[in-house]
Amino acid sequence: MTMDPELGVHDSLLIENNRIKELGVPELSKSNDSSILKIDLKGKVLLPGFIDNHTHILEYLKEERIVDLKGTENLTEIADRIKAFLRKIPERQHIESSTNWIICRNLDQSNIRDYNELDRQFLDRICSKYPVVLQSKDLHTRCCNSTALKYIGIDSKTPDPSGGKIGRRPDGTPDGFLYEKAWILVERFLKHNSPYDYRASLSSGLNKLYRYGLTAVHTMENFSDFRQYADLFVDKLRVCWHIYDEDIDDVIDQGLTSYTGTEFKKFGTIKSFLDGALGSSTAFLSISDDSSSSSASLLIEEDALINLIQKCRNNNLGLSFHSIGDKSTTVLLDVIDRLYSRGRVSPMLRLEHLQFLNSDDIERIRERGIYCSLQPYHISFDIPIIDKKHRSLRNIAYPLKVIFDKGCRVGFGSDAPIADINPFTGIYSAITRKVHLDPAEESWLSEFLITPEQSINGYTRSGAYGSDSQKERGTLTPGKLADMIVIEDYRNKPADYWLEARSYLTIIDGKICYNELSF
Repeated sequence: MTMDPELGVHDSLLIENNRIKELGVPELSKSNDSSILKIDLKGKVLLPGFIDNHTHILEYLKEERIVDLKGTENLTEIADRIKAFLRKIPERQHIESSTNWIICRNLDQSNIRDYNELDRQFLDRICSKYPVVLQSKDLHTRCCNSTALKYIGIDSKTPDPSGGKIGRRPDGTPDGFLYEKAWILVERFLKHNSPYDYRASLSSGLNKLYRYGLTAVHTMENFSDFRQYADLFVDKLRVCWHIYDEDIDDVIDQGLTSYTGTEFKKFGTIKSFLDGALGSSTAFLSISDDSSSSSASLLIEEDALINLIQKCRNNNLGLSFHSIGDKSTTVLLDVIDRLYSRGRVSPMLRLEHLQFLNSDDIERIRERGIYCSLQPYHISFDIPIIDKKHRSLRNIAYPLKVIFDKGCRVGFGSDAPIADINPFTGIYSAITRKVHLDPAEESWLSEFLITPEQSINGYTRSGAYGSDSQKERGTLTPGKLADMIVIEDYRNKPADYWLEARSYLTIIDGKICYNELSF
């Protein structure tokens, strides 16, 4: 399946060097030319390689060295998992505690019954020798023990960083929590004092991506990581790098502009945050049934937002805005209307997440040519939160079908490691909308369901537009780069197939990276 509407479906394809040369060449099967590698798919389907439009790829590579809190329901279970991890630390590593940070991920506030008892003192009782940091599932909240706060240098006199907040007790002493962009304090310390060796987990990490049919990802990182690690993926995985706005001056000083570089190493946009996250009650919503969310606001002042947009325009830099709440998106579009004449925004502007979106703003997004970078997997774990805290906004929650039907350009992604990087589960979530991906559940807001073909399009043809790569990738069109995968013929299978789907053959740049076929 070419995913090119003008070409449709063909029975054969020829690759020459790293590009697709020709479609529909059945005579090749009869050729005796030993220089041609012939692959019989035996009824399986060839698709363009999948593109994940939103990851944190370096964080994803760290997964094998973290404490996973997924599924924990109380603080006792959290303590047990951390203690089990501590018992596995080799004796030789006990010498220098400052370099052995215990990083715990996937803390789900909505799932922890006694969450209000979590603070640095709770973590101190579990471990005081090593610095311990708990990361919320959405990465918008951290909780640190006293040792971690000490190493970072956070005390009662430490000011709140821009766009972030340090949790405090009534007497002003830190309670261990770091909200929103206060995570920068942790990341900066770790970068300079306990750097992670990404090369150690690169091979195993890439192998998982290939099995999931991923040939390209977008990643949200800081500028120093881009400079240090971008070459790590060249010839292995196509990566488009989006850099956080606090590093914009470094980007400008280096003369980088959006969507330049190679298809293996491309500079994308400047990434900024308009609001927080649903799980942390910091999404900027027009209506909220939850008192903890009613005080949420923009994470960037409007004057600063205008200055950022103008600075990017003046330096030929695109922008990617994290926007989960409908109100944050409306505010941004209002600013865009004031700064731009009618028509498309250039360089391309991206909106990330868009978990709540009203129909008027969808139309404005379409008219402006703003790219929608969406994560359908998030539907599965946001359903309980929305039904419990934000029922007034159910009618505009994840309106995927409306976005597609309006003709918006849509790319799908995962936000890994916040969510599963597997695009097949993303497809399942988009076409079923079931809580926790449970086949036994009813489809939630079924009027917003989309088709498998629309979902595949979000990971392929339309997905390629997210890095301005539509002329090089995204469809199996002669002349384009040979990035492709092989899966079962999903057209003859029930929706549950996508929960078990995998790629049997993954090709990047004309080279086989992963193979489960016999030929």
